[in-house]
Amino acid sequence: MILELDLIYILSALSLATAFFSNRISLVFLVLASGILAFYGVQELPMGIFYVVAGLVWVLVGVYSLFHYSDKWLTMTLSGTVLGIIVVLTSTNYIEFLAGWETMTLFSFVGIAIYRKDWRPAFTFLAFGELSSALLLAGFALAY
Repeated sequence: MILELDLIYILSALSLATAFFSNRISLVFLVLASGILAFYGVQELPMGIFYVVAGLVWVLVGVYSLFHYSDKWLTMTLSGTVLGIIVVLTSTNYIEFLAGWETMTLFSFVGIAIYRKDWRPAFTFLAFGELSSALLLAGFALAY
């Protein structure tokens, strides 16, 4: 199982890294990582249902994006957000969870900021994201 998680992380990171050069290659890596995550989730049922649902949704989003979008920034923010969510879903401790949460929040913020003419929605999202991070830290402190 550890090998599958490592492969998922590597493919997700490759998806993010290749987004700067080729949208299609990046999305292929994203689809592969998402498919492996869904397969991994099937092996881990009943708790793996989260992996299955997320993986299948990202496979569909990646395949759709392969044929309908060609914007490298959209691909980069999608890849970064998916990487962050994968880290959140597969985390085994508080630090990994918070790192994934912040990655997901920051890439989502960039995605919203780039495609909206007004910056207010992006900063509102970022404010709520950072507030949730502060609350997570408080919860981690109480649990520890």
